[in-house]
Amino acid sequence: MTYYPLLMAPNCKGFTTLCNFPPNNWESCSKSEKLVHVTWLDGDIWKSTFLQKLAFNHFLTVTEEDLAGLVPINTFSLLSLGEKSLPNESPILPELDCPKTLLPNWRGTLGLRYHDNSTSYQGEIEPLPAKGSLLTFSPFSQCGSGILNYLLLLNLVKSTDSKNCDLEIRSCEKKELLKTVKVKTNAINIIDLNDVTLTNTSMPLIICRELTGIPLYFSIDLHTKSMSLEHTHPPASTVIHGNRWAVQHFMKNKWFRSRNYD
Repeated sequence: MTYYPLLMAPNCKGFTTLCNFPPNNWESCSKSEKLVHVTWLDGDIWKSTFLQKLAFNHFLTVTEEDLAGLVPINTFSLLSLGEKSLPNESPILPELDCPKTLLPNWRGTLGLRYHDNSTSYQGEIEPLPAKGSLLTFSPFSQCGSGILNYLLLLNLVKSTDSKNCDLEIRSCEKKELLKTVKVKTNAINIIDLNDVTLTNTSMPLIICRELTGIPLYFSIDLHTKSMSLEHTHPPASTVIHGNRWAVQHFMKNKWFRSRNYD
C-alpha cells in the first residue's frame, strides 16, 4: 500500500512526481491508466479526493499550489496511484490497489523547491507499525556559515489515533543529550537542528523509543539557494547475511540501553 507524500520544510515548497510506468523491465506491469488521489487526516477521519487520471507511460507533478482549496494548509498530504476510486471518508487509511514491483520499489520523486532551485529523492511511504522505535545517525548535515539543517521525520500509520513521543538528539562522541523534542504519528515532523552544535567531525544520534519513521536530512543555504535532501536506512540494511532483524534489534538495544543514555 504505497503512498507518495508531499514534503514540507521551512522556506520551501513541496512537489511530488508520480510515474505510471514501472522502475524495471522484467516484472509484469499493468499498462492501464491510473487514478490519482490525495489523502489526508482530518481529525479522526481519513479523507480522499480524486485529482485526475494518469495515462500509462506518463508522469504527473503535484505541488502545494495544485492542492490549494482541496487540502487544508500545512497538512500531511499523501498522493497515490490506483485503478479504483477511494472513499471520500474512511476510519482507517484506505487500502490501495496500487502497482508494485519487487526490486527496485515503485517510487515517486519527492522534492522541495526554493526559488528556482530544487532537491529531491526517489521514495515512497508505506504504513508503519503502530509500535516501533527509531535509531538513525546524521552524517548528512551540512556545516558552514548560513547553512540551516533540519530533520524531517515522516510517520504514517493506518489508525487515526494520535500518538506523541519524545525524540532525543544525542552526541555519538560524548554520549550526551543535546535536545529532546516531541514528534507525532501521521505527520511530517520538522525538527530544527540549528541549535545543536554541528561540526565536520560530529555525528548526531537520533533516538525515538516509541515511534518509528523515515528520517530525511534537509540542508539549505538561503544565500546561495543550494540544498541537499538525504535519508538514512534502518540498521538492518547494513547487514548482508544472516538474520538482519536480529542484528537490528541488537544494535538498537546497544544504543538504547547504554548507561550514558539513561
